[in-house]
Amino acid sequence: GSEVQGSAGPGGSQGDTGLEKCDKPMGAMAVVEPQSEIMTALSRYHLQSPTGIIRMMIQQSNCFIVVERGIGMRNMKQERELADAGELREGSNMGGGQMVSADFVLTPAVVFSEDDAGGMGGALAGAGKLLGGKAGWMAGAVGGGVKFKEAQTSMLVSDTRTGVQVAAAEGSAKKADLRLGG
Repeated sequence: GSEVQGSAGPGGSQGDTGLEKCDKPMGAMAVVEPQSEIMTALSRYHLQSPTGIIRMMIQQSNCFIVVERGIGMRNMKQERELADAGELREGSNMGGGQMVSADFVLTPAVVFSEDDAGGMGGALAGAGKLLGGKAGWMAGAVGGGVKFKEAQTSMLVSDTRTGVQVAAAEGSAKKADLRLGG
């Protein structure tokens, strides 16, 4: 199971997430969506964009507020276009100057991903008489193996005003798949 559990919202996080918590946000953060060539590489390994879970973790920590600068921005622009065209109900306040600026930008990256980072396998076979030899011979085999998957990631945080990288982190994960057959 994932360490990231629970939920986050305006009232704070619910459930034990195992994340560091802050008493109050230190600013607003935008998470960079992977570019198309990165998404193509991730899909080779059956991985999707990490931005959704990263946003959730940021919000659960209460260290930053999260501003939308990814896929949801298209929907926000669409709402503004509808307002400009007079299509929204009267009294809807979609005027300019209301969006929060990002103080920081987080750029996640998969540095290394290996679908087959090694493994081992084996088989055992045998034959013998069934029921003391009166019912004939029986043969069987059992085979199995372990396959390892490994990934390394990095996250960089930059200050949007100065362009200076203010934080960097890396992590890795390893998974073992066990397979048996008979």
